[in-house]
Amino acid sequence: MTQNYKQSRQRLLEFSARFGFVTRDLFFEFLCPLMRSSQYAIWAELKSSRLIEASRSNADVFYLTKKGRALFQRPAIPARSIYFIEHDIYVAHLLLTLNQSGLVVHYWTERELRSDPNIAFEVLGTDRLSKFPDLVVELKSAIGSLKIAVEVERSQKTSARYDQIAMNYVNATGVGLLLFACETQATRNAIQRAFQGEYFQRAAKIPATLLLENFTKMRAGADIKFLDRTMSFKKLILAALKRPDTDWADGVDKTWKVVHDLSTKKSEAA
Repeated sequence: MTQNYKQSRQRLLEFSARFGFVTRDLFFEFLCPLMRSSQYAIWAELKSSRLIEASRSNADVFYLTKKGRALFQRPAIPARSIYFIEHDIYVAHLLLTLNQSGLVVHYWTERELRSDPNIAFEVLGTDRLSKFPDLVVELKSAIGSLKIAVEVERSQKTSARYDQIAMNYVNATGVGLLLFACETQATRNAIQRAFQGEYFQRAAKIPATLLLENFTKMRAGADIKFLDRTMSFKKLILAALKRPDTDWADGVDKTWKVVHDLSTKKSEAA
């Protein structure tokens, strides 16, 4: 068993256990940063080892098997419903792009926050949210750490609903930056309107927004709007962390282990 296989397998187990699924595209782009021939060989070995199995509803979606869960040796969430996979793939793209920075300390999915109110309160700084973020990512800043709440908006909610979400986030004192990834410009505009005003500026709860289509093409180079400025995703994150461009690692091998090791320590402590 090669070291490349072991590392790629561990990344797949970690991701699948926490998100409830994996796809080959996610594995190739983010979890197995090797030549394409090696990626295919490792993916084939993972399947033949029966660590993952294809969904009966969608052959492109894979779930951990009983054997895969046993090998992971830590709790794994139930398989994600096929109806939420497309949404969660976008959430995963945002997380794994951030993870390539080498600055991720830890992350929490919506399901993890929802399942443990104590952790949710510790992470978010409030128990008064009517909706948990799709994802919260903690990154190392120049002076400590910063938590980013991520929301993926593939369908537009009512203005009243966005107003409610905006008011709830004011209480989230543990969150340093809000990021809304939107399917359409209309959704982006609705979110920006909901967070308008001095009240949200004083609370430092003005969201950064991006369009999913642009992010899918550009990843860390995607355009993101914050206040009246447009910059790249990477530049905004580094500015929020008060870090120079050179602090962004642009890699997988150096970064995924940070998330995995910390997750292991937290699980052992629990």
